[in-house]
Amino acid sequence: MIPEFIIDSEGDLTKKMSSFEIKTKGDRLVRLTNEADEAEKKIEEKRSKISIDLFGKPEDYMDFGSKSDRLEKEVISHNPLEEKAWFRFLKVVYVVLWIFGLGFVILLSYASEEFGTFVIGGFIVWGIMTLIKKAFFYIALGNK
Repeated sequence: MIPEFIIDSEGDLTKKMSSFEIKTKGDRLVRLTNEADEAEKKIEEKRSKISIDLFGKPEDYMDFGSKSDRLEKEVISHNPLEEKAWFRFLKVVYVVLWIFGLGFVILLSYASEEFGTFVIGGFIVWGIMTLIKKAFFYIALGNK
């Protein structure tokens, strides 16, 4: 109502709406909203009957499951190797290599007393570790 009033008054905000006009428009808005709600309910009844005729009841073809079933499905690991002990061991080795690599870069930059050495060394360690990870998954899982 208000945007339409502003448009009708050509942007003049000093004009006032009468309380009768606001009440009339408000009543009309409520009436139209109620009519639309009733029409939507009638349409939904027909729509649900057609849906049941075409597909059957939703419980028959949709698996709603319990909440605990859904949570168990979400917890499933994406990597089939997660259950293997050697894979978890290699993950620990990978983290240790990261720590040693970054530690070496920190010592090297401390010895050279230049921040650029730290940045370049960090990128080199990151690149090497990324290549190691990609190569491992390519060999273990096949192109990933």
